[in-house]
Amino acid sequence: MTENPTTVSDIQAILDNLKEEIRQHRLTLGDAMAEPADPMAQVRQFQRVNSHLPIGWPVMPKGIAPKLVAYTQKVVRRLLRWYINPLVDQQNQYNAAVTEVLQVLVEQSGLDTESQRLSLQRVEALVQALDDQVAQLQTFIDQRFGQTSEHVDASVRELRQVVDTFVRETAHDREVNRLRLQRLENWRRENASSAQPAAPQEPGKAPGDQPSATFDYYLLGLLYRSEQQMQTRMADYDDLFQTLVSAEPKKPVLDIGCGRGEFVAHLQELGLKAYGIDLDRDAIAIGQEAGRDVRLADATAHLKEIPDASLAAISMIQVIEHFAIDDLLRLLQIAARKLMPGGFILAETINPQCLAVMARFYVLDPSHRMPLHPDTTRFLMEQAGLARVETRFLHPVPDSDRLELISQGAPGLREPLNRNLEKLNAFLYGTQDYAVIAYRPED
Repeated sequence: MTENPTTVSDIQAILDNLKEEIRQHRLTLGDAMAEPADPMAQVRQFQRVNSHLPIGWPVMPKGIAPKLVAYTQKVVRRLLRWYINPLVDQQNQYNAAVTEVLQVLVEQSGLDTESQRLSLQRVEALVQALDDQVAQLQTFIDQRFGQTSEHVDASVRELRQVVDTFVRETAHDREVNRLRLQRLENWRRENASSAQPAAPQEPGKAPGDQPSATFDYYLLGLLYRSEQQMQTRMADYDDLFQTLVSAEPKKPVLDIGCGRGEFVAHLQELGLKAYGIDLDRDAIAIGQEAGRDVRLADATAHLKEIPDASLAAISMIQVIEHFAIDDLLRLLQIAARKLMPGGFILAETINPQCLAVMARFYVLDPSHRMPLHPDTTRFLMEQAGLARVETRFLHPVPDSDRLELISQGAPGLREPLNRNLEKLNAFLYGTQDYAVIAYRPED
């Protein structure tokens, strides 16, 4: 069923015109309609002439002369009653006949005031009933249009989500293809004399030592960690690094596991001296082409080469889960010596207390050695000689991915079930990542 709002407007206009005509008709009838005074009643009231009205009653005129005139009139009227009364009786008979004729004419012509009032009341009742029906129809149309509008809005939101997802996936695909082509170009330049591009080579190994098949960690990172996702997390630690901007003397910040160097570029934008190291030759090559200070180096070997107390801070974003526990402790002990007094180490990793992220992302990367509980990472920092250790939990799972609480049902059943759902949400869908920050004690 489809209603036309224009038809409703036309009906409303007709009703308004009809009400105006009724109002004008009331005005035409005069104030007698508002004040219930019947003209025929007035005719009947004055149809008889009274020849016995007292003269000077109830108040006798003041003064001697007016009183004498009043008494004289009374005497004269009594003396002339034999002559006046027959004339008055004839006049009363004539007035009664005229009144009857007028009543018949009124009834025949339909000008009876009471009939007019009843007719107008019936018309007004009909108009009011029609007005109520139009209001109901308008309400029904508004509800239908409201439901249609909500349905359209929901469809638009769903379509927008689909389009946004498509745009993000398309942008990610373009990014992946661009970086893959850039890597191939780097290989072509490095192996200009070879018909086939060489596979990526680990630092410290001769070309002949390369296995015939190598897992492509670089491409895995491109597929599951987009540049847009990384950009949204760049500012997670700005409060920490901004405290170093005004520090003197200026000491650099080292980003271990820097990849293509996006975080290094962000630290430089904050006004810090920053550089990064990584073992991924392809990522380093692309970062260097982008003008970023990134270097191909092993973390432990690089830290041994630089002077003690030469760094303002060290960041390791999604790195420590790639180390065996003893190697990680050794790296932290060396790193602690390379920090200036008051400098800090920042280590971010996947939160194993969130089972959803463990199932989705941790097992996705075969280079992960072991998940680290937040308390374990904190203990490692303290064992490495660092102090003022704090833990930050980051990146909550979106509400759309969590178990929904029950909004209906008996409170005695709903409330306990919701409490259990909240516990299950905390167990399955906690924060996805955490970071431990630890400082080198002041000398």
